[in-house]
Amino acid sequence: MRNFLNCFLLVALFAGGNGKSLAFSLLGPYATYQTATLNYDSPFTSIQVEGDLGGPMNLGEEYRWGSPVLVYGFDSSFVEYFGSQGVAAVEAAVKILNDLPSTSAMSAGLTEYPLSASRYNYIAQQLRLRDIKSIMLSTLLQAMGLACPERYAWTIYRQVPIEGTTPQQYIYSIIQRNFDPVSFRPTSYVNNTLYTYQILQIGTAPDTWDCQELAVDVANPNVSVIATAGLQSGVVDPRVMQQVYGTADLVQSGFGLFYTGLTRDDVGAIRYMYRPQNVNWQSVPTGTIGSGAGSTVSPWSYAGFSVSIPNANSPWSFYGGTSLTNAALSAASTNFVAVGGRQGPGKISFVRVDTDPLLGQYLNPVTINYPEIVIGTNGAPVGQVASRTITQPDILFSAADIGAAANTAQPYVYSVNGTAFERAINPGVSTAFPADGPGIQQPGIQVVLNKVGPWNLNIRNTDQVAAIKGFVWGSFDGTTNAPIVYPQGVQIQELESRLFP
Repeated sequence: MRNFLNCFLLVALFAGGNGKSLAFSLLGPYATYQTATLNYDSPFTSIQVEGDLGGPMNLGEEYRWGSPVLVYGFDSSFVEYFGSQGVAAVEAAVKILNDLPSTSAMSAGLTEYPLSASRYNYIAQQLRLRDIKSIMLSTLLQAMGLACPERYAWTIYRQVPIEGTTPQQYIYSIIQRNFDPVSFRPTSYVNNTLYTYQILQIGTAPDTWDCQELAVDVANPNVSVIATAGLQSGVVDPRVMQQVYGTADLVQSGFGLFYTGLTRDDVGAIRYMYRPQNVNWQSVPTGTIGSGAGSTVSPWSYAGFSVSIPNANSPWSFYGGTSLTNAALSAASTNFVAVGGRQGPGKISFVRVDTDPLLGQYLNPVTINYPEIVIGTNGAPVGQVASRTITQPDILFSAADIGAAANTAQPYVYSVNGTAFERAINPGVSTAFPADGPGIQQPGIQVVLNKVGPWNLNIRNTDQVAAIKGFVWGSFDGTTNAPIVYPQGVQIQELESRLFP
C-alpha cells in the first residue's frame, strides 16, 4: 500500500508540475511600490552600468515594442574593436529572434521549445571568456519588454514596521509577478522549476530588503535566457546566480556560458505580449506619421513591410526585410490615429541598417512603412499605413571603455542607454486607481560593450601572480572549434600566456 501511495504521489506531482511549468515576467517603469528600499532599483551590480532598467509589471501593463519592425545597427567603434566576427556574433543572436514563427503558429504548450538552453564550453571557461551572442540575445529580449522570471516569481509589495521591536521587524505583503503564458495565472514555476522564497535583508546603509527565490527542485534550475540581463542586482537562488554569473568569487564570472536558443519561458513571454489578441491602448513610436490609406484587410495577416533607404548603394545600408505591396503609400493620411487600441503584430522583424562609419548616424533618413488597424476613441477600427522616419537605429551596438563598479573596481561588462517607457492613458480607465501600463518601449537604445580589454584584479599590494583574471569577450559554441577572442586579431595563445605567465 505504501509503495502504491508513493507512486501515486509522484505521478500527481509530475502531473501538477507539467501543468504549471511555464512562466514569464514583464518589464516596465517602476510602479509606486517598487522602491530602492525593496531592491527594485538597487546599485548592487557589477555587470551592467545602469543596473535595473525597470520593474516587474502586472498582466495587461506590459511595455512592448511599438511597431512590427525593429531596426538595429553597428557603429564604427563596434566594428573597429570586434570586427566582422563580432558583428556575426550579434547577428547570430538576432537570427534566433527572426527565426521565431508568428505567435499563431506556436503550439499551445510551446513544447517545441526546450526548458533549458544553456551550455558550457570548458575551454572558453578556462580562458575566462564571455559569449557576445548570448549576452546580446538576453539584452534584445529585455528591449522587447521581458523581465527576469527567476527574480520576480515572488516579490515584495509592501513593508510595514512592527511597533516596539528591536531590532526593527516588519510585516510584508508578498506578491507574484510571474505568469503562465497559457492560463495567464500567477505561478511559482520557471521552465518547470518550482520556486519558494525567503525574505532577506541586504546591505546596511541604507537597509535594503529583497524576496529571494529558492528552487525547490533537487536538480539545478532551468534558467531562462533573459536571466542573463534580467538578474542584475536581484537576490535569487545561488544556483541561478551561479549558472548566469558563475561562482561567488571576487570577480563575477559567467565564463564559458552560452545559449543554444530561447527557452520555453522566453518564447512564452514574447507570445503573450505580441499575439494579435493582445490589444493595448498605446501610441506609435516617436516620429511616426500616416503614409496614405491603408488596407481594409487585417494587417497581421499581411507579411510585408518596406524599408526605404535613399543611399541604397552605401556599404552601410539595408540587410533584410520584405517589400510593401498591399497598401497605398501616396499622400500622408489626415486621419492618422497616433494613439489608440493596437493589436500585437504576431511577430517582430529585426532589420539591420548600420550608421555611417564616420558620423555615427544615417546620412539620409531611413523610412519604415507598415500597415495596421487601430481602434480610435470612437470605437471604430481604422485601416492605415504607419510611416516612421529614423536617423539612427532603434538599437545601436557600440564599444567603449564604460568604466568600473565603484564598490568592486571590476570593469562593467556592458551598458544599455536610452531606455524610455511611454504610457498612453486609455480614456476608459479609472482615474481614481490608474494602472501602471500598458505602453511602449521608445526607440533610441544604445548597447555598449566594454572594450577595456583583458584586465586583472589585485587585492592590496600584490603581484601579477596573485591577481584575479577578469573576463575577455569571445564567441564559442558546443563544437570542437576553438573559441574566437576579441578584440579582433587577438590569438588564443595570447590569452593562454596571460593565464599562465
